[in-house]
Amino acid sequence: ASAHAPLLTCLHVNSNHGKKRVDNPTPQQLLEQFIHNPPMLALADDIILIDHAQARTYTGRAAAEILLCNFFTFGFTHAQIDAPTLTIDNGTAVLKFTFHGRQTGSFLGIAPTGRAVAVPMVLTCGIRDGQVWRANLCYDAGTLLRQLGLAL
Repeated sequence: ASAHAPLLTCLHVNSNHGKKRVDNPTPQQLLEQFIHNPPMLALADDIILIDHAQARTYTGRAAAEILLCNFFTFGFTHAQIDAPTLTIDNGTAVLKFTFHGRQTGSFLGIAPTGRAVAVPMVLTCGIRDGQVWRANLCYDAGTLLRQLGLAL
């Protein structure tokens, strides 16, 4: 039960933003949902999310949701997506954005630094039946670590 507690807390915290998950969303609605409330992104049970900066693959909805919660709830407060550019074509969506937040919680094993970050990112999603079933998250881990005050 404790393995699911952080995820449930993340989803509960983020569900209070007044944004509800849209039933059977179009790809446009799906990614707009992500822009406004990232942990509420509709993910397929069998999603494969690859975080290229970490060279790590998250398989399954629970694993992918935990990664999103680490970025947008637990690790960084006031996390937001800024200046999004969205392109959609034939079941594939590409979202280019800048991730902003202040690291006030543990993030992937890094103790809180209190520092603000602004990291350019690209999220590419395969969309099927109103859910993301494949996702690739690309960003420069070096940029993120430097902004957190960690030497490379």
